[in-house]
Amino acid sequence: MHRRLLFAESPEMAALIEQAVELINSAMFTAVKSEGKTRAGFLSCSGHPVVFIKRNEVRSRLAELADFVAGSQASRAMRSAKIIRKAGFHCARPLAAMDVIEGFAVRASYLMSEALENAEILSHFALGRDGGKRHGYARRKSVSDALAAELRRLHDAGIYTRDLQETNIMVEECDGALRFYFLEL
Repeated sequence: MHRRLLFAESPEMAALIEQAVELINSAMFTAVKSEGKTRAGFLSCSGHPVVFIKRNEVRSRLAELADFVAGSQASRAMRSAKIIRKAGFHCARPLAAMDVIEGFAVRASYLMSEALENAEILSHFALGRDGGKRHGYARRKSVSDALAAELRRLHDAGIYTRDLQETNIMVEECDGALRFYFLEL
C-alpha cells in the first residue's frame, strides 16, 4: 500500500496527514464517530493545533468503482468545501487530504480539517445534550427558522446534498447570530 497526498495547506499539515494511519489509532486521537467504515474525531498533537480527522474505508468492489469514477471520499469532500466556501457558506476549512492506495484502488481516504471546537451538532445546539439542561420551544423554533432560511439560501445558490442529516450540520453562536457549518455536502 502507498499513500497519495491530495492536498495540504502547509508542509506541516502534509507531514501530519502522512502519519494519519498511525495517529488515528493513538492516544492523541479522541473519537466522536467510530462505526462501520467511518472513524472520525479530534487529533491533538503537540506543536500543532487541534484538528478534526476523518477516515473512510472502502470495503466493496462497487465502492472502489464509484471512487474510481467520482474520486475518493476525501477528494469529493475537498471539492464540496471549495464549492461551499466560494458560494459564501461556512464549512470546516480543509487542512489536508490523503488516499491510501492498494493496487489501483483506494482502500481508505483521510480528510483533516480545522476543528470546530465552539460548534455543536444541530440537535445538541437546538435541544440540549442528553442528561443536561434541555432548551425550550423558543430556542428550537429560532434555530429551525434560521436553518430553514440558510437551507433556502443554499438551494438558491444551486447547492444540494444527498446526506442532509443533523450530524452533518454544526452550529455556533457568533455575536448573537447563528452560524451553520455544512459538512458532507
